[in-house]
Parts: sequence; structure tokens; C-alpha cells
Amino acid sequence: MTVQHPTPQAVPVVVDEATRLIAAAPSLEPTLSHAEIGQLRYSLLDTRGLADSAAVRSGAHDRELQDVIPELAEGALQLARATLDRLAMDASTTEPPVVLHTDISDVPRLVGQTMFWADHYVAHDGLAATSAARRDDPVSWRGAVADLLEARPLVEAGIFVPVFTDLAIALVDEAVDAMVAVDLADPSYVAWAEQQIVIEGPTAREAAFVHVVDDYPHDG
Repeated sequence: MTVQHPTPQAVPVVVDEATRLIAAAPSLEPTLSHAEIGQLRYSLLDTRGLADSAAVRSGAHDRELQDVIPELAEGALQLARATLDRLAMDASTTEPPVVLHTDISDVPRLVGQTMFWADHYVAHDGLAATSAARRDDPVSWRGAVADLLEARPLVEAGIFVPVFTDLAIALVDEAVDAMVAVDLADPSYVAWAEQQIVIEGPTAREAAFVHVVDDYPHDG
């Protein structure tokens, strides 16, 4: 939310056009399980002999990677949508599974440390993000492919679920806008939100430092 006087406004939701097209497509029926989606993530890589994460990361398989990029990009985006459809279906059940999100890149280590606290661990889908960015050079794909290969046992078991964040945002942006509009229509909420913002400055160079009252590193 940006506090713009006299009328506060919501920050626009920005995702690329390719991602919006995927979000606008109908969901797959029947919806695949997380394990089935996980196994499909590796089918194309296997056919091209892309199974060694270290070799992929080093660039040793750039030629094979270059040949498979168009198919890999299309498949990654389709599976990103199938993943979110599955998560949405799970959430609507009477006993939804426990799902934890993490920003930690080493998801296998996190799963081991937490001893399977959750049914599914969701984290950034680098392959889908690279696909949506329309990268067509092997160097841009190395890291995302190698990361996926290193997490293979957990992904194929449906425990680690890569999620394309931009696609998730595109699927719910209208709902988010509606919720924000309701909040901004409440003067008491807007007044409270403005009280949480601390502005220091402007300085001699016209820079303003802004933080939230509950931003403990600043207030401590």
C-alpha cells in the first residue's frame, strides 16, 4: 500500500504478460498429485541425459541444454500452473495438508533439520521463473536446472514443491486488490496504518528514510 494524500492507493500488481496468459488458462482436470508433477519435471531432462547437477552447473552440458530449452520452458510453465492448481485443491479439502514456505535455497537440508514438520515444503521455482523471463541461453538455465536436479528425491516424492511466485500472484491479484480496497475504505484502518510509518528526513540530499514502527532492527 502506498499512502498517497489525499487518497491512499494500492500498489499495482505487476507480472509479465506470459505469466498472465498462463494464469488465464483453465486449470487441468483431473489435477495431478504433487508426486506425479514432481516426476514430470525430470522426464525431459532424463531424455537428454541431463542428470548430473555438477556437470550442468559447470557448463559441461550446455550443448544439450541449448537444444532442450524451448521444450523445457514450455513444460516448466505448464507444471507451474499444475502445481498451483494442486495446492488450491488441497487447501479446499476438509483436512488440508500442512504446507510451509521457505526462502532458504537448500530445501533438502531444511527438510532434514525440521524432520518433516510439513507435508509439503514450497520454495521458489527457478525453472519456471527463467522460462517466463524468456531466457534462451544455457548460462541462464544452468543454476535453475542444477538446483532442481539436486532436490530430485524430495521433488519426486512431492515433499518439496517448487512454486512460481509470479504466477501465484497473477492467479490471486484480483482478490488481493478487492481486499485492499475494503481496507482502504475504512478510515480508521488507514489512520492506524499511517501511524505505523516513521519518516526521518528529508536530508540535505532530499532522501527520506522510512521504516515501520514494528521494524525491530530499527527500533531496538
